[in-house]
Amino acid sequence: MDYPEIVKSIELDPEEAKRMFGGRSPTSLKICTVVGDSMLGTIFPGDLVVIDVTVNRLIGDGIYAFVYGDNFHIKRLQLLKDKLVVISDNSTYEKWFVSETDQSEFHIQGLVVGRWQMSYNRLG
Repeated sequence: MDYPEIVKSIELDPEEAKRMFGGRSPTSLKICTVVGDSMLGTIFPGDLVVIDVTVNRLIGDGIYAFVYGDNFHIKRLQLLKDKLVVISDNSTYEKWFVSETDQSEFHIQGLVVGRWQMSYNRLG
């Protein structure tokens, strides 16, 4: 059975959107539902993250959405000398590195600029 797409957009008051996203253009923002627990402590499974898709390169340490190989990730990235460190905020996961030889496998999709913590209470 096919299920219709329930959420196609989220509408916000323009002033509230400006406060939340710092004046970023709405067309530069995408929303993604988080799957997995690697960023526990900062981002939780089921949260919605807001990604600025105009950022397609490292502009400083921060949380980024990126593709490495065939896998999509949301992780903290930090540049240390000549190595890019990929950090999960959940200490269960080890940090890992993207070397210069791996650069062709690594593509930044955007900068994570916010999150909505989602909760759902079934009432009926």
